[in-house]
Order: sequence, then C-alpha cells, then structure tokens
Amino acid sequence: MARAKRQASLAQVVAALAASGGNVSAAGRALRAAGYRASRQTIARRRDAAAAAGHVVEFPPWTPSQGEARPADYGAPGKPLIAGQVGGVEVVRRPLPARGRVRRYILAGATNNTPIHAQFWRGLEALADRWGAEILIRRLAYNLNAYRRLGAETELTAAGDSAGAEVYYAEQVRPHICEDRVELAPGLHWCGDIPITATAADPLSGLQTISGAASGIFAATSVALEAIATPKHLPAKMNFTTGAVTMRNYSRTKTGEKARWHHAYAALMVEVDAEGDWFARQLIAGEGGRFNDLGLTIDGETITPGDNLAAITLGDIHAVKCAAPVRDAIIGPGGLVDQLRPRELHTHDLHDHESRNHHTRGKPFERFRLYRNGRDTVLDELKHSASFLALAARDWLAVVVVDSNHHDHLERYLQESDWRDDPPNMRFHLRAAERRLQAIEEGERDFLLFEWACREAGAPLEAIFLRPDQSHVVEGVECGQHGHNGPNGARGSVRNLARMGSKSNIGHGHGPGIRQGCWMAGVTGGDPVTLDMGYNKGPGNWVRAHIGTYIGGKRTMIIMRGLKFRAEGEIERADTSKQMETR
Repeated sequence: MARAKRQASLAQVVAALAASGGNVSAAGRALRAAGYRASRQTIARRRDAAAAAGHVVEFPPWTPSQGEARPADYGAPGKPLIAGQVGGVEVVRRPLPARGRVRRYILAGATNNTPIHAQFWRGLEALADRWGAEILIRRLAYNLNAYRRLGAETELTAAGDSAGAEVYYAEQVRPHICEDRVELAPGLHWCGDIPITATAADPLSGLQTISGAASGIFAATSVALEAIATPKHLPAKMNFTTGAVTMRNYSRTKTGEKARWHHAYAALMVEVDAEGDWFARQLIAGEGGRFNDLGLTIDGETITPGDNLAAITLGDIHAVKCAAPVRDAIIGPGGLVDQLRPRELHTHDLHDHESRNHHTRGKPFERFRLYRNGRDTVLDELKHSASFLALAARDWLAVVVVDSNHHDHLERYLQESDWRDDPPNMRFHLRAAERRLQAIEEGERDFLLFEWACREAGAPLEAIFLRPDQSHVVEGVECGQHGHNGPNGARGSVRNLARMGSKSNIGHGHGPGIRQGCWMAGVTGGDPVTLDMGYNKGPGNWVRAHIGTYIGGKRTMIIMRGLKFRAEGEIERADTSKQMETR
C-alpha cells in the first residue's frame, strides 16, 4: 500500500517558492517530487497567508489583470519567517481615584474608511465632558485585502492611518486611539491589544482566558457579554464587547450582511471608585444617535436628566435566600428601584422552595438542618416571597412575577409528596390540594398554584403573575420568559433563545449574558459578597446583575458590587500617565 503523502508545511512552501523564483507551478512540482502534497491552490493560499503575516515570500513578476494597480508592497521584504519574543503582555495600570472620587471611561471601536455616527459621537463627547470621562477607541480593521488589491498600503501607523493614507480612520477618533492592555481597575482590563474583525459573528469566542482572572473589555462592532466561571472565593469574570462609533460599512456578502444586522452604535461606560469597585454598563444608541444612561437621556450635545427606564428585570430572587441588606439595597426605601424609578419591575424565581425541594428528597441530614433552622415550612417560605413583593410595591410601579422553574417546584411538591409523612406542612398541603381540585372542577384553566399560594401568604393584590408562556412585551422586548424552557423541548440558554430572532430578557442562568437580541439577568439572592445559596458548589459565573430596559427599547446591564450599583463621588479626570508592568 502506497504511503500517504504529507502536507507541505508553511516553511517548506516558502522555501520552494524562493527556489523557483515565485513560480507556483514549479514550486508544486518540486514539493511533490519530494513526497509532499502540494496543489497550486494550496501553495497560493500559503504564499498569501505568509505574505499577509509579513514574512519574506518570493512572488512572480507582477502581471496585472482587469486593470488592477500593482500593490505597493507586492513582493516587498517583510519580517523573517521565524520570529518571537520572551516578554508577556505589557499592562498599563491606571491608578485608582482619590478617596471620595470617581473616574470614568467610555470605550468603543471604530472601523477603517468609515465615517463616525456624528450625532452619537457628539453625545459621547458631551457625556464624557459631563463626567470627566476618558474616551478610549480601538481600531477595527475590515476588508484590508480589497484595499491591497487596489494598491493600498495597509500597514497602519500609530496615528491611525496607513502609510499611503488609503486606509484611514475618522479624524474625530484618532486622538482617542488606545491599543494597549490597560488595567482600568483591579480585575478589569481594556484589551485594546486584541484585534477583532468587524464581521465577527461571535466576537468573544476563544477569549475566555486571554485576560487571566481579570474581566476583559474588547472593541467590536456588536454588543456581547459573557460571564465566565471562577473559583468561588473570587468574583466571576465577565467579558464585554463595546459596539462601534462608526457607521455600517460592509460588503454585500453573507458575512457582511450578518455584521450589518448586528452592528450596534454603542459604547461601554466604566466607573471606578476609590475602593477599586468598578461598574460597566452599555450605552446603546438608536439609528438617530440618541441614547440613555441611568437617569440621563443624551441627544447630541443635549443631556436631559429624568426617569428613562421602562422596566428593570432583576436577577433571580430566591427570596428566602436573599440577604436582607441586598434586598433593602434594591427594593428598600431609597434603594435602586427608588433611585431609577422604572415603570415596571420584573421578578424571576421569586420563590426558591428550599423547604421541600425535590433535590433534597431522600437527604435526611439536609432535611434535619432545615428543621433545626426553622426553614422546613412551605407556607413560611411563601411568606418570604410575598413580603418581597410587598416591600417592592409602589403606587407608580407595576411588579410582574414571571413564571419560573422554581415556582414549578411547588406544583411538583403537591403532586409527588405524601402529606401523611410531612407533619409541618400537612395543613398547607391539604388546603393546596383542595384548591387545586376545585380549579379543575370549576374549569379554571387560568389557575396558577403559585399565585394562589403567594396570595394566601400575603402578596399584594396589585402584583401581576404571568402564566406559563404568557407574553409580556415591554418596548419591543419579550419579558415573559424565564429562560428555563428552550426551543422544542430543549433546556433554555441565552445561546439557543437568541436564535428566535426577537428581542428578549430572561433570567434562570444566574450569570449575566448578552448574545444578539437575548439578554440574561444574573442573580439577586445569596450572600451579599459570595452569592452563596448553599447548593452552588465549585467554580461559578454568578453575578448580581439586572437588566434595565429603556423607554425606546435599548438596554443596559446594571451590575452590583456588594450593595452598590454605580460609583458615587466627586468627578476625577482619568490620569493617562502609563505605568507599565509585564504580566
């Protein structure tokens, strides 16, 4: 049996081209004679790849076709095929602001040979001026091969343009270009050194570890967020993309049209306080360039204070496991809800059902622990859920309870448990079963056991309980799905629910996420610092994060650090002095 030929390596292809004067056919014959697989197409592809990477490649004499001009760098010497460096990534460390002060950054991307969205840019400059924020821009190269074919010099200078000026960036962004790795705060890096193509369908793919344990911000033309698991004693890592300040400018190809659809006129606002706590939120503009920040509406140079949130979708509540300081910081007097004044407040997994959860069935020691702590009574736990709704009630606020998988645990408990073996819950179990039977007898197709139980426990009548699969649309965003049910019976996730095409806000995952039109909130319950709820073991990506849906339908992620949801203090302008260290 003949031995299979090996594929020629990149170095062998380059050497064969050098020996044949750049003649692809001659190089192929030489490689095949030496026992390698080397078609003309393979050699041409590898030659172009090596040249694009800057390696020394032998090209044949230029023979123009279809009137193309000879590229200025055609056949020009590049860097050696073998190269390397010892050092790691240089990190520019920005010092923390002084005590009682806050430093802010506005981060975005900009595509070459494309004008900025003028109204959006004016708004960003106005917001930066208001807060003393530093604007950092990363260049996003697109379609450079087309410019090379037209004879353009595509090697970019530090000023942002190519040597021949055929590839350029809008003059407004040039003073703000920053392509360093910058530590904006402990645990948060601006990854300006990472190039992401303007048409990347999944811009955060493969970048989970690129900034180590620190969260990373990457410039891209679309908005994305991924929460990444870390050891339990560390805060979860989050990777963000920014969106772009430049207009849509894509080829009429499948790849180009996908990028055009997901292109976002957007930036990321980062606030850093003196304790090193950082807060990142999205600034997403409509086609006209108008955008919102918490309590501010920005339209060009005009900034108008005022309530602008249509809804806040809280991270999963799990009321019995929600620490009182966290609860009060969000729905207590003067908390997050009172400060931001949304029209609606959406709750997911309001109830936990730890008192009789099916996961602890057959675990006598866990049941004994609940008994000793006085947490083994279903009705008492329901009172925690009802009191959360009562504390959240405002005469200007609609509180919506989204049907969720933990609410279904109550139905499962009623179906599968034997009241005779459960003395603490005998009476509630029998009352609930009687009410369930009554609903069947009277044809109450709309009966919801969880709503009935919460009302029995004291939930306010004004609270709105959504039924399974009941739609609740706010500003064009579907807010009636918890996220546990995916398409066609699959488990739900931000990835498979994004494929629906329609915009949606979901919960369930406890780790915040943004993928195209689907946004996932984080978690509210748990310890104020560690988010521990007793059953989350090992590394995790849980973050206390909520979704703000603005009037107009744009959204932002509201991330909490401890009991804070934004940095507060006097303005401190960012210090741009660079303190380098090698990581």
